Amino acid sequence: MFLLFYAHIKQNQNYEGMKKKNLWLIIGVIIAIVLLMVWLFVGTTLEEVTNPETNPMEVEQNV
Repeated sequence: MFLLFYAHIKQNQNYEGMKKKNLWLIIGVIIAIVLLMVWLFVGTTLEEVTNPETNPMEVEQNV
């Protein structure tokens, strides 16, 4: 009987640890996605500022 109780407690501890790991995984993925979006946005705006002739509106007017 004691072994069953001990196994149940161990299982709950492992589950709590998994929940914490999953929470940090989700937080890490969200931060990574946000940083990639910021990097893409900043890179796009810097490219438009440094190379304005590739602006889609100007390219369409020049054609």
